[in-house]
Amino acid sequence: MSALATLPKIAEMIHGLAPDQLDALIQSLGPEEAATMLDSWDLWKLPHQQMPGGSWRRWVAQWGRGAGKTYAGAKTINEIARDRDKIRTGEIAIIGRTHSQTHRDLIEGPSGIIATAPHDFVPRWFPGKGTGLLIWPNGIRGHALSGDASASVLGINAAAVWADELMSWPDPETAWWEHIEPACRIGWARLIITSTPKPHQFLRDLIELSDTVVTRASMYDNPLLAAASRAAFEKVYKGTRRGAEQIEGEILDDLGGAFWRGDFLRVENLPRLVRVVVAVDPAVTSTDESDETGIVVVGLGEDGRGYVLQDDSGRWDVNEWPARVIALYRYWRADRVIAEVNNGGDMVGKVIRAVDKNVSYSKIVATRGKVLRAEPVAALYEQEKVSHYGIHETLEKQQISWIPGTTKKSPDRVDALVYGLTELMLEDPSEGRSGPIDAYL
Repeated sequence: MSALATLPKIAEMIHGLAPDQLDALIQSLGPEEAATMLDSWDLWKLPHQQMPGGSWRRWVAQWGRGAGKTYAGAKTINEIARDRDKIRTGEIAIIGRTHSQTHRDLIEGPSGIIATAPHDFVPRWFPGKGTGLLIWPNGIRGHALSGDASASVLGINAAAVWADELMSWPDPETAWWEHIEPACRIGWARLIITSTPKPHQFLRDLIELSDTVVTRASMYDNPLLAAASRAAFEKVYKGTRRGAEQIEGEILDDLGGAFWRGDFLRVENLPRLVRVVVAVDPAVTSTDESDETGIVVVGLGEDGRGYVLQDDSGRWDVNEWPARVIALYRYWRADRVIAEVNNGGDMVGKVIRAVDKNVSYSKIVATRGKVLRAEPVAALYEQEKVSHYGIHETLEKQQISWIPGTTKKSPDRVDALVYGLTELMLEDPSEGRSGPIDAYL
């Protein structure tokens, strides 16, 4: 029996099979049938991953985390590239949040374009600085670009655009209307948006346009999501307002966009603390116009809850803040000092150990943006797993006033808070040490 004749019967069989049963099924097929089965997007795609039919300009895949956005986007782009009637003389633009994220996730990742391409239609990949070029076997070209430099798309006559995590771009509204839409003008001229929704009026307006088609999906609509991934997402987001956004793919009503709402739980007495860390986000300079050096002490109680103990942030110079950090380390009998070193490098550890050479110290290399770092910590607050020991007025004001993408001033106190609670309460203890949360977020 030919591969094409076998596919309908396989399609009836695979739904509901456990992973080991699927593996056994694939192993039972001949090489031709197995390759055809694994390559067939028509066979594997879930209902919400089906590209809409009919006439439309934009397809917004408004899905929660774990619903299969990257995989579906990559498979769809490979299918579009194969159809020269759609592309004609145009090209494809593939745009992630940043240059590195486009390369790492959308092109080269396990769910990216190269890994999901049919075995007989794998594109060649030519990475470059700030861009990159895909060339499929039929000559269709795909340009890898970034949302934080969206104007670069204007040099491309695009027949199709894939914009991933659009709502996490620095200025999605300007990027979209001034750069992305004008660049998509040849042949098929369709735009695909795969994005976890954000409470932004621009997204609401985009969805309401008559030539926009929206599909919605939750993490639970993807039965192929690994159990460990589902558990990690649930641990971070389940039972929170942001869980409706991150897991269910809903747009929250709060257009303000602040992560913290100000209803902090407070305690006057502390349980026995099993761990205490002093978290530091050092400033590069210490003038009146400089960012603050964030210094926040947090603890983990024997009850499993997090406690914000002290905020000693300020515009301290390099001769001041290390001594303050060590004083807090000793006063609170902390287990460790953790410090972000993106700007200061090895200097940060050296100035701390110059005050106390025996201090327990770990460095953090921040690889994810502030939003992705802060979301799981804000979720801990919503789950009522964090209390403030007393009132920390300036820190709390910064928490409730910081709106990602809007607030221009760097939230240094919040950054230190996030590093500390991540160290104590989340599975990814620091961004320099990879862990499950880092993989999923």
